[in-house]
Amino acid sequence: MRKFRTFLFFLLILTVMVIIPILTVNSATFFQLHQVESPEQQVQDRLATESWLAVMKEGVPLPANKAPAAATKTVLGYYVEYGETDRASYQALASFGSMLTDVAMVIYNAAPDGSLQGKPSPPGLEAARAKRLHTYLVVTNHGEKLFDRNLAHTLLTDKTVSLRLRQNLLSKAKELSATGINLDIENVPAGDRDAYAAFVANLADDLHRAGKKLIVSVPAKTADNPADSWSYGCDYAKIGAKSDYVQIMTYDEHGPWSEVGPVASYPWVESVVRYATKVIPPEKVLLGVGFYGYEWSSAGNRALPSKAIPELIAQYHATVKWDDKAKSPTLTYVKDGVTRTVWYEDERSLRAKRELAEAYHLGGYGVWRLGFEDQSFWNALVR
Repeated sequence: MRKFRTFLFFLLILTVMVIIPILTVNSATFFQLHQVESPEQQVQDRLATESWLAVMKEGVPLPANKAPAAATKTVLGYYVEYGETDRASYQALASFGSMLTDVAMVIYNAAPDGSLQGKPSPPGLEAARAKRLHTYLVVTNHGEKLFDRNLAHTLLTDKTVSLRLRQNLLSKAKELSATGINLDIENVPAGDRDAYAAFVANLADDLHRAGKKLIVSVPAKTADNPADSWSYGCDYAKIGAKSDYVQIMTYDEHGPWSEVGPVASYPWVESVVRYATKVIPPEKVLLGVGFYGYEWSSAGNRALPSKAIPELIAQYHATVKWDDKAKSPTLTYVKDGVTRTVWYEDERSLRAKRELAEAYHLGGYGVWRLGFEDQSFWNALVR
C-alpha cells in the first residue's frame, strides 16, 4: 500500500512539473499557429502589402461571415450631346441599353449665381425611361474655362449661391422625375476641400429626403496628396460617406497634354482602386472606364472613339502590340509620311478592368461615353 501511495505521489509530481508545462506550451503554440493560419488573418496580413487581386488569385478565401454579398453591378453610361447633330449617345442607348442599369445625362452647367444653364434631352430621357433605366442629371462647373476653378470656389464658399444651387438641383431632379443628381465639380481648390465635402453632405441630405440619390464624380488618385492641386480638393472619405456612389475617373492617365502612354494602365488603375477602397465602401465605388483612345504624332494629338480603331487598323495596316504590364493595346501607323502612335481600350483591356472590379467587389462602372463603343465592348465589360 505504501508503495502504491509513493507511486501516485511520484506520478502527481511528474504531471505538475513535466506534462502540464508541455501541454501548456503546445497549446500556446497551437493557438498561435491557429491565429496565423486563419483565413481572415492571412487576408489582412497580405493586404497590408499586396492587392486584393493578388490575394484572391491564390485562393485564400474570406471567412463566410466576412465575405461580401454578391450583387448586380451598376453600369452607368454617360449620355452626351455636343450639338444638335450629335446622336451617337442616343444611338448607343437604343442599341445597348440592355447592358446598362443607369444613365447620366450630361446637360447642366452651374452658373456663378447658382442657377443652372443647359436643357435636357427629351429623346435621351424618353429612351432611358423606355428601357427602365435610372437617370441622373449631371452638373459641371464650366465657366470662363472648362472646369473653372474660380467658379468652383464661388459655388462652394458663397453660402447664398451654394444654397441656390442645391435648391435648383433638387427642383430639376423632381421636375424631370430623375433618380438623382451626378455632381461633376472638378478642379476644386485645395483650400475648398472641406467646403466641397460639406456641399456634398448637404446636397445628399436634400436629395435623400426627397427619395433621390447622389453620384459624385471625382478625379483618380493613388494617395491623398495636398500637393496635388487637381485632386486634393476631393476628400474621398467624406464624399463617400454621404453620396450613394462615387464615380472615380480612372482614365486619362496619359493624354494629348502628356507624354505618350496608356489611357488607363492596369497597375495605375489598381493603385487608384486600392487607395479608394480603403476610405470608401467598395460597393459605392464606380470604376471609370473610357471608351476611347489617344493618338500622338508630330502632326498633332487627338482623341479617337474606340469603335473607330478597327477601321483605322485595316485602312493603314497598323502594327498592333499588347503591353502586358499595362494590360493595354497600342498601335502605330503611317499617314501622310508621319508615324502616329495610339493607345486605346479593347475587349482584352476591358476584361482586365472587369476582373479588378470583381476582385475589389466594386459597385460597378461609370462609362465615358455612350456612342464611342460597339457591342464587343459591352460583351467584355458586362456579359
